Amino acid sequence: MDSNRKTVLIVEDNASLRDILVQFVKRAGYQPLLAETGAAALAWLSATCPDLILIDLGLPDISGESIIESLKANPRTREIPIVVQTAFGRNERTDYALDLGANEILHKPINLRTVDTVLQKYLSAPSQNQSGHSSSRRLFRPLFKHPTIYLLLITCNRAWGSGLAGLDGPDTTKPPLKQQG
Repeated sequence: MDSNRKTVLIVEDNASLRDILVQFVKRAGYQPLLAETGAAALAWLSATCPDLILIDLGLPDISGESIIESLKANPRTREIPIVVQTAFGRNERTDYALDLGANEILHKPINLRTVDTVLQKYLSAPSQNQSGHSSSRRLFRPLFKHPTIYLLLITCNRAWGSGLAGLDGPDTTKPPLKQQG
């Protein structure tokens, strides 16, 4: 892992959305850390402090709210910005996530322009050209030739496996293994 790049922990159980977010974060110049479950997120968080967390509320093992609550109770992690991504409309769960300390809520299907704005807001995006303007056009074109393709991928939610994984080289997004002994 490149220690000079800011890190984004992506906690998402939907394979299609997870792969899209990983590739987008990489192309924006950040190091993605990948967690498919709440347990995998906790493994990452025991080993490192990411600069931003994108987390789903509806995880298969531990609720996103429980993870947010434990992060905000820990002095080491309480200042990490947390952006919730959820298929839930505004309801008690999203309000509760905000009450626990989440910085904002993104509703699925996720718009990548909104993700770009979130990255810039919380990480002072490195993808600025010399004139100081964001080079976000560069971020969108390599991923998708048609602007609504990503919505179709997420909405269809087909079992495509890791169709986008590995496009930028070996996968370095797995959580660290605990040392034995």
